Amino acid sequence: MLLATEYGPGPTRITAVQYDELLASLFQRTLGNLIAILRKAVSLPPNFGDALDRALQARNWLVHRYFWERAVPFAHSAGRDSMIRELTEAAVFLESFDHELTAIAHRWAEEHGISAEDFQRAKDSLLGSSQDAT
Repeated sequence: MLLATEYGPGPTRITAVQYDELLASLFQRTLGNLIAILRKAVSLPPNFGDALDRALQARNWLVHRYFWERAVPFAHSAGRDSMIRELTEAAVFLESFDHELTAIAHRWAEEHGISAEDFQRAKDSLLGSSQDAT
């Protein structure tokens, strides 16, 4: 959603249909590619790039390697307990990262005259649409 805000109020404003098409296009990209676009399109706080890199690494680790690397520990309770701790730590980090990214999006919206209510309505609409597709 934050990447789609590159086209905000003003001369680069886009229609609702174009916005939907842009989001659909962005949803087809890898997270690494999206982060590269985000770095160019949105003014990010200092040191937030480090958090972006960590989030990408955590996501890739969880999606591509985590369960393969934990196949043996998964077979016994001590291993599963360790996995629960690791996954809890990852979830805490990613949730904190999500809050930071959401705050950046809210600041962008506020700077461009978009009310918190309109922002939330758009977010809810988007999330409802993506949930319907699954």
